[in-house]
Amino acid sequence: MKKKGLVAMGLAGVMTIGMCVPVFAADSFMDAQQDVENGNSVQETDLQMDVASQYSVTIPAKIKIDSDGKAKGITLKASKTILGNGKSLEITVNNKLVSLQLADDTSTTYDMNFEGSTAVTDSEWALHTFENSISDPKEVQITLSPAEGASIKKSGVYSAKITFNIHEVSVPVS
Repeated sequence: MKKKGLVAMGLAGVMTIGMCVPVFAADSFMDAQQDVENGNSVQETDLQMDVASQYSVTIPAKIKIDSDGKAKGITLKASKTILGNGKSLEITVNNKLVSLQLADDTSTTYDMNFEGSTAVTDSEWALHTFENSISDPKEVQITLSPAEGASIKKSGVYSAKITFNIHEVSVPVS
């Protein structure tokens, strides 16, 4: 039994040492070239840095509409936008119309629209586009206002889920 334990510990030790040994993977190395006239050696190498797209966007976790159902300003914030060349950051929603449903009677609704939104596709509406290379936080107000003909019919708690989509999109060339 002791032999098995010693063998196991020995193998674990060999594996640990093996992890520390550098691997001599084939990397492209170039020999320095001698500048015969000046007696100097010269060496050039390529330098590369890969930077992935990154950004920080803040969207409220909960938006409370006043009981009168009037327009509500919603603050969206972006910072640290590092995007691809010719790209910007677009915030969209799946539908311009938000239908809030009464908790105890889902057939009773109160409809609101995102003002100033523009159709991107049949099922996506752009709210705002943030430019590339924002370092300090930039805030924008979007407005959710009552849809045409919307009226509050019953008291209670009305609610809806809104899905905000964040896309890196190409900036149109003008």
